[in-house]
Amino acid sequence: MTSRLCEHAVALGIDAIEIVDEEKWDIIKQAGLNIAIADGADLGIWAGFCDEDLHERLQKRYIAMLPKLQQYGITQLICYSGINTRVNSDEALEICARGLLPVVQQAEKYGVTIVMELLSSRETDVLFCKQRFAHYRCDNPEWGAKLVEKIGSPNFRLLYDIWHMADMQRDVIADIAKYGEYISHYHIADLNRRRGTFSENDRLFYQKVFNEIRKSGYSGYIGLELDRIENDIFDLLKTCVSFVNEF
Repeated sequence: MTSRLCEHAVALGIDAIEIVDEEKWDIIKQAGLNIAIADGADLGIWAGFCDEDLHERLQKRYIAMLPKLQQYGITQLICYSGINTRVNSDEALEICARGLLPVVQQAEKYGVTIVMELLSSRETDVLFCKQRFAHYRCDNPEWGAKLVEKIGSPNFRLLYDIWHMADMQRDVIADIAKYGEYISHYHIADLNRRRGTFSENDRLFYQKVFNEIRKSGYSGYIGLELDRIENDIFDLLKTCVSFVNEF
């Protein structure tokens, strides 16, 4: 599947693949593509740095991956706050900072930025809904920005997932204007539950979003997340890339 995706990406003029674990790096690099942000050091979205019981395991996994990232020229690695209902929001932030600090200090030596994703914490009645994570701590940029400032390193930043923040009923344009300096990666997806191709309403929305991202001075990749990996993946990607290229 990775090889096929790379073939389609190259044909469409895509520069990079994102959120990929170590097993796929060689395939992507051999296809002539970059890796915008790596995956694979975490223990899952639920099991993140706001749980002190997981710190030792997470720190070992993240620190062990840093030299590999440097070897492949990968400069970003995703992480998650996770879920910890035993503590309040402020306590969760302090726990996250303590757990992340040793990782970020090592990441500085390897030129890697550890990037925490903002995700929707809305409750859902859909069993195993992969788009929402009830009680996820880093569910707003105010909390994320406080964590960035607490850690105090340019090698720790946020991943602003536009679908998730829209789902949290955030003013995405205002967030980008206010918190752009804290963000080192963006995700986009169509705004309905299917996360497939984009609608006309998405087009109008993202035109404003991309203009604000440009105004913020951001020059990195914008990742496209699709939940429909089907036989028509090439046509689906082609439609999405054409949509993005309009801006």
